[in-house]
Amino acid sequence: MLSTAANKRETFLGTVGAGDFFGELAAIDGKERSARVTAVKDCLIAVLPGENFLALLDTHAPLAVRVMKRLAFVIRILDNRVTELSALSASQRVILKLLQIAQPDLQHATFWIITVLPEEQEIAQWAGTSREIVVRILNELIRADLVERAVREAS
Repeated sequence: MLSTAANKRETFLGTVGAGDFFGELAAIDGKERSARVTAVKDCLIAVLPGENFLALLDTHAPLAVRVMKRLAFVIRILDNRVTELSALSASQRVILKLLQIAQPDLQHATFWIITVLPEEQEIAQWAGTSREIVVRILNELIRADLVERAVREAS
């Protein structure tokens, strides 16, 4: 999910997976959607008009509880995102995102690897910054010998 600020910069909010739902805020309060979702691979999506969704919440308490739990989960994620965006510098946010996607290298105990590095624009959206800043930070990390770019040969 991406949120677009007044300056047209998109910020990555999270990933929607199988069985998840989105658009519930607009269905509940009747206002415009606050974010957009982009499919990164083929998927099957069901659409439920807002009034039908509200009717289901009225008649199916377990569904209403699931929606409330999802909203609580989203609030906690957004609380963390607000903290990241307000308390961390762009460099710190980029490094945080790199650390979140890195995995331990099983061949070298002190190394971590990112098998497929996302495009700079995707990292920028995650970190709430620009692609140019991500490129600058990656180059600084490489110059400081903290990060190494390696191309794996096809096996």
